[in-house]
Amino acid sequence: MSFNPVKDAFSNRELYGSSQAMTQSGTLAKISYLFAALAVGAGLGWYLYSGQSSLMGIALGGGFILSLVCGIIAVFAPHLTPYVALPYAFGQGITLSIMALTLEVVYPGIPLAAVTLSGATAVAMLLLYRLEIIKVTETLRSVLLTATAAIAVTYLIVFVSSFFGMNTTSFYQNSSLLSIGFSLFVVGIAAFNLLLDFDLIEKGEERGLPKFMEWYAAFSLLVTLIWLYLEIVRLLVKLSRRR
Repeated sequence: MSFNPVKDAFSNRELYGSSQAMTQSGTLAKISYLFAALAVGAGLGWYLYSGQSSLMGIALGGGFILSLVCGIIAVFAPHLTPYVALPYAFGQGITLSIMALTLEVVYPGIPLAAVTLSGATAVAMLLLYRLEIIKVTETLRSVLLTATAAIAVTYLIVFVSSFFGMNTTSFYQNSSLLSIGFSLFVVGIAAFNLLLDFDLIEKGEERGLPKFMEWYAAFSLLVTLIWLYLEIVRLLVKLSRRR
């Protein structure tokens, strides 16, 4: 049985003409490269923001568009991930840093707290996975994929309805207990998605997935971490409003 309906498509290395297989050590190296690119982008964003550069707005928009385009390419053409993963991380670094610095003015301490909580959550989930306290079964995978899809559809409905003047954004942006509960649920799903990323890295080596999957797995992990960070930021903002 397939351990992942998406990644299982790459189990045949011959299909992509590669005799090299994915390894955990190689994936860890790719992860470090992506975090380095993220840090460089964040440094550029901080430099432009602190200097109140006229290019800050262009950099913010450019970083968002760059990461969006590269992200879409990686999702629909995983074999191209080695070429778009680094630009994606760089663009996200610019966007996230400027957004975080802007948020810091209104909600001091929340961006840094979100980074800390995201890192702590990632470490905790890795320990749970390594110690096999939580095992990635087909049932767990199906539940997570379904929940993640439902969240994506919910956000899409909210986004589209906003163009028609419908006030649906209050559901997940206000500080009501229902809204906070929804954010807690989303944070939990994002955290558990890390288990799928860890499992892909481990099972990818066992199954001999093609070498480019190291980049894809690293990209997937970074996407999940960024999603987790943004949802934690949203949750902390809601809690801050209730004080």
